[in-house]
Amino acid sequence: MDLTRRSFHPLVRVRWMFARRPWIRWTVISLCGTAAGLGVQSKMAALDAATASWDGGDPAFVLRHDVAAGESISAADAQRRFLPPDLLPDGALGSLDAPVLARHALAAGEILSTGHVGIGDGPAGLLEPDQVGVAVPVQVGTGLPVVVGDRVGLVEVSDPLGDTAPPAFDSPITPATVLAVGEQSVLVGVPRGAAVRAATAAASGRMILVLLGSPVPPQVPSGG
Repeated sequence: MDLTRRSFHPLVRVRWMFARRPWIRWTVISLCGTAAGLGVQSKMAALDAATASWDGGDPAFVLRHDVAAGESISAADAQRRFLPPDLLPDGALGSLDAPVLARHALAAGEILSTGHVGIGDGPAGLLEPDQVGVAVPVQVGTGLPVVVGDRVGLVEVSDPLGDTAPPAFDSPITPATVLAVGEQSVLVGVPRGAAVRAATAAASGRMILVLLGSPVPPQVPSGG
């Protein structure tokens, strides 16, 4: 092997130079660190500028903590923030001067919107704009165990207690939301177009409740 030729290999010469002159190595390390720091600083400046530009966005209210269905939400329960319009859900609340009611369970960090909350006291405040309240009779101790905010379905049957007329198993399911639970009835919000038929069937004892699964909550920006 030609040791003379190997000794002049570029990598060998660089290592030899760093070993004989340590200040060169530390100078290179210092320059790399400075470049990395400047890059981070530039990114942070860009992020600060983008955040500052949101001050011209639309006002919104972000929940500070989890809220159960039916609970009241006031300005103390939410943080007012300015966000780009593209990040806001439809019907995002721009003001929260008076308390509102959560129509369903909400998680911390969610942006309040008209689809999440209602204005008013009691069950009426939990109704969505296109809903009507209908009371469905239940038997004490035998009814479906539901709580306020649960998603249920209304099924119309021929005669739920009779032996001669079997239920109509092909009946469509009308989606509804539980507004209040009593000992003898469950108040539910049903679509306005199905309210008359649902109320008629409930009054005649031909309406039963079935429990539906909960939808996946939407992703929202984290609170800051």
